[in-house]
Amino acid sequence: MISFYIVKNNNKGTSIPISSLNWNGRKGAAGRSLSAILHPNYPNIENNIDVSDGVKCVVYDDKKEIFRGIVISNEMGKDKSVNITARDNLIYFANNDDTFNYINKTASEVFKDLCNRFEIAYKEVYDTGYVIPKISLEKGTLWDCMLEALQETYKATGIRYYIDSKEGLVRLLKRKNNTKVWQIAVGENLSDYSYSKSIGGIVTRLKIISSNGTVSSFEKDDELEKKVGIFQKIIKKNESLNVGLVTGETKVSLKNFSKPTEQLNITAVGNSDIVSGCIVRLKIPELKIDRDYYVDEDNHEYQGDLHTMSLTLNNVNDTEVKDVSTGSKKIGDIVDFAGGSHYISSTAETPTGSLRVAGKAKITNIAEKAPHKYHLIGGIYDVTVSGNSNVYGWVDENTVK
Repeated sequence: MISFYIVKNNNKGTSIPISSLNWNGRKGAAGRSLSAILHPNYPNIENNIDVSDGVKCVVYDDKKEIFRGIVISNEMGKDKSVNITARDNLIYFANNDDTFNYINKTASEVFKDLCNRFEIAYKEVYDTGYVIPKISLEKGTLWDCMLEALQETYKATGIRYYIDSKEGLVRLLKRKNNTKVWQIAVGENLSDYSYSKSIGGIVTRLKIISSNGTVSSFEKDDELEKKVGIFQKIIKKNESLNVGLVTGETKVSLKNFSKPTEQLNITAVGNSDIVSGCIVRLKIPELKIDRDYYVDEDNHEYQGDLHTMSLTLNNVNDTEVKDVSTGSKKIGDIVDFAGGSHYISSTAETPTGSLRVAGKAKITNIAEKAPHKYHLIGGIYDVTVSGNSNVYGWVDENTVK
């Protein structure tokens, strides 16, 4: 049962009946949106909604709050019905421009700084660990800046993070922290589905070109090229490049570019806990599907007591590095690196580059049970770490003290 409240001047809110409501979000978008048709029989309804007053709305599904945000537009008809559109607090990330220049900051540090500078209330902020060498945007939105920070973090660690708004406070969370998995299955709560697969945008070769035009890194997928032929993509980077780091980024990027595009859309009985960023277990025997998917996009529709949802799904990558803390060592610790080899991934078979210099280094990731357990960044790359160790990659446990 949906309850809709209009909040003016920070009061407790006025309950208003609605004819219908649509609540949606998608991966990569700045926050969630809501549109509702308010019931025309409510007295003086047109006087309660003036967007220039900064009117807020709060929506509950039974007793659970599912949305809180600012009303950004309203439309009134002759029959006195009112159609409103609202956005949650991430609208302030989408609608604020600035110039950004961050050196040796984690994505979580960037997030807190943006919130403080633009007076955006926040609460949970996951420590992303990885120190980003540089983020520089001459002009962009706060959302643009955070997307770049999270993308750089993912390229270096293989771990995804996301930002949302809950009860009027924005949060930075680790994507795989959503441990509760809802099941959607044929014959139970699945109404309809469609599935497609395409190689139209596939890449088999990837080149990274530095600002002076030289090839800094090159990777190709020989097995895939035997099947589909050569499809090459070039990425140009203007900043100075660390060879070991950019080689690792190229491998991760090619792995993503070389996958076919899969589109899976489903319609199911509504569940307000299932939103973009969470995981669902999908069972469709006809497609031989019985596995977990991320929700990339969700659209919830409420008509009276009927609640349905349409979802766009994406495969969960089981090979994503798991970020954990074990024993006395944890992410963010400054440790002594004994020197030696480092690797582009926690499971790489051969080291990358020359032997690394011993010295102080920061743990930016931990891969439990992997051959190379710790990801380290030495003092030559991180101003928060003393010394001149040039380690920048995954290392064996016995080299860390």
